[in-house]
Amino acid sequence: MLFAAEVEIAADNRPGFISVTSDLSAATITVAATLPVTTTLNANGQVVVTASDYIQPLGAASEFDSGGGELSSIHKSAALFEIAQKVHAQEQALPADTQPNNLTVAIDLEAGTAQIDATFPITSAIGANSTIVLSVVDYL
Repeated sequence: MLFAAEVEIAADNRPGFISVTSDLSAATITVAATLPVTTTLNANGQVVVTASDYIQPLGAASEFDSGGGELSSIHKSAALFEIAQKVHAQEQALPADTQPNNLTVAIDLEAGTAQIDATFPITSAIGANSTIVLSVVDYL
């Protein structure tokens, strides 16, 4: 969704903060995203990190509609950040001896960025009009 929104932006103005590649031989898809973030302190002195909406000012549609799902983000950058946090938490909740490390999230407060790197197992199939359909396999 965020990758598709970046594609809407004119090529000479496209930030390229997200890349998606697939390897059909290895049956994996890899996502790398560098999201601009802002930080604040809440009333308890805890750092709160929020993904910034960087695509709307560049002319791309940025609104996010969860469709009644459990995400609460209002724009696509925040939705990707929220999904990454949820997947990371599910990975960490598994027993240490079986815990996968398919996704990492690194916050750089100095640069004001969140780096998300993920590699997920996929299946591929031929869809309508001979398109390739990739589906992420539930590995958790």
